[in-house]
Amino acid sequence: MSDLLARLKTALSDRYDVESEIGRGGMATVFLARDVKHDRRVALKVLHPDLARSVGSERFLREISILARLNHPNILGLIDSGEADGLLYYVMPFVEGESLRERLAHESQLPIDDAVQITRQVADALSYAHGLDIVHRDIKPGNILFVAGHAVVSDFGIARAVTEAGGDQLTQTGLSVGTPHYMSSEEATGAIDVDPRSDLYSLACVLYEMVGGEPPYTGPSSQAVLSRHSQADIPSVTIIRPQTPPHVLAVIEKSLSKSPADRFRSAERMREALSGEGAVATSRRRGLSSRDWKRISLAVAGVLAIAATAYTVSQRRSSAGGDGTGNLIEGRIVILPFFEEDSLGPPLDGKSVARLLSLKLLGERYEAAPMPDVLGQVERLCPPGPAERQCGINVAESLKAEYFVYRRVMSLRGDSVQLEATMVSQADTRGLGSMSVAGDQADAHIVLDDLARQIWVAPSDRTGERVLYESALRTENPEAWIALSDGEEYIAAGNWRAALAAYEKVVEADSNLAYGWYRLAIVRDYLMMAPEAMVAAELAEALSDQLGRRDRLSLTAHRALINGEPAAAEALYQQLLIEYPDDVESLFQLGYTYWAYGASLERSMAEATDPLKKALALYPGNWAAAAYLFWALIAGSGLDESVLAEVNSLDRAYFNQ
Repeated sequence: MSDLLARLKTALSDRYDVESEIGRGGMATVFLARDVKHDRRVALKVLHPDLARSVGSERFLREISILARLNHPNILGLIDSGEADGLLYYVMPFVEGESLRERLAHESQLPIDDAVQITRQVADALSYAHGLDIVHRDIKPGNILFVAGHAVVSDFGIARAVTEAGGDQLTQTGLSVGTPHYMSSEEATGAIDVDPRSDLYSLACVLYEMVGGEPPYTGPSSQAVLSRHSQADIPSVTIIRPQTPPHVLAVIEKSLSKSPADRFRSAERMREALSGEGAVATSRRRGLSSRDWKRISLAVAGVLAIAATAYTVSQRRSSAGGDGTGNLIEGRIVILPFFEEDSLGPPLDGKSVARLLSLKLLGERYEAAPMPDVLGQVERLCPPGPAERQCGINVAESLKAEYFVYRRVMSLRGDSVQLEATMVSQADTRGLGSMSVAGDQADAHIVLDDLARQIWVAPSDRTGERVLYESALRTENPEAWIALSDGEEYIAAGNWRAALAAYEKVVEADSNLAYGWYRLAIVRDYLMMAPEAMVAAELAEALSDQLGRRDRLSLTAHRALINGEPAAAEALYQQLLIEYPDDVESLFQLGYTYWAYGASLERSMAEATDPLKKALALYPGNWAAAAYLFWALIAGSGLDESVLAEVNSLDRAYFNQ
């Protein structure tokens, strides 16, 4: 056993069972290890000692923490990092498949279509990361891995973290970051600050090698290779492979330009230039830009948080409805988006009022239909404009709701506000009464509470039943309520950093509010703050008597995903869908679980598409379901004409805008 392996085994024994050395690179030695807590195999990478001394532990760990926010299907994510016994390390998932370097070792020239497909997938990853101002700096065949035939970029941003942390010290010691055969001309001349076009140069070198069988510049020494990058003419790959399509040749030559200004302006442009005749089938779609990925990322945020956690429910009960409405779900209520006579802004805009009323109408008496379900059915069944009575009848029938509420938000004089609403029984489509409340805009939580109380007791007026209203949001702290309202709006907009600050204010103002901790757990997990997310989830669970059954199950399932226990999460989402078959969030999460953990669960990509398609049908505005369905389709067993039609349809509807 090597000294380094022995040191790691001792220093990290409480967290990782380090098994063996599996590789060495320019910056790190790679070990196969088992994550003790999550019982999964990981690649544990240790910076070479000279490099570690040059960069310093504190700065390196600070820089590498930035990389934890990378979340893209073509990027191998960062799991962990730290210092142990003077060794700097970082941890990534262990990929069973081969790397591009290994494939090129036994297949020196790849089919043109394969080379183009791999390049486009890597460009997808670069486009996303460059949009977050992160440059890889070490694109090479050894850092491109294959997962189910899909190219995934490893060590993303590690070179950047080393360079940023090392600074002048790294330059003075003569240590360099990058691999000579794939270094851009500006890196070859010693430039420290390189922009995204450096990655495009490196990717072009990789494409050249996949097509031609060797890198564009070779030589007897590293210095000779670097010199040719900065001084030699661009070689033509057609000398080696005459059948190279003209558009592929043009991409290589443009990307290998000595001056960054002469290259493609972005990875998106480079990828699109590869979509000419001769590209693989997946290049028939327009690739996603970094802006598109951001929009999808925000949408994932909205779905995971809004649909997953906003609506606590009681146990479902079915009873027969009348007048052709079929079986209604007793106590289920649809809150339609309110019509705004005057635009007041959050938390008193139409959708916020509906969302927040749903949050308050929780308990044994009512179950609020999830807002994504409601919005999806409004879009499908209602004409444009304010959601009026017939719209409510249609949506309530579709969602099998016993009641629906609709009406308007109407501003009054000065800073006062008035809310009007009508509640209707779906069984006989007769009104149960109109409600009207007014108050100061600054006391929106009181106004909404008054309206919720009237909605809560409205059915009892017909039965003579005496009902005591108690808000499910058990806080009397106005600051907690206002921050919660802000958090809902930030999540709806996909602004997760602002949502994080809002929910931290919620739990600071009222540390005994289960819903606040619940939401904070979701936000922290999305921002890849797994330890902090688990703390919040545990506090929410300790107060879970405040939550209904669906949210309790969802919380437990989400904790399982945070813990890296997809089998447990799968079982919980399946249970949720037995009880709530049309729950958009559970459908999305089950599909995502199959997409992300399909190999370990022995689930195919086809099995991931089914719940995602259903979630999208229920809520067409669900960008996250569209994105993961898109990825699941192109990663499936084959792109026949019917699958291509689905892919192109999704592209036109959601991304090609």
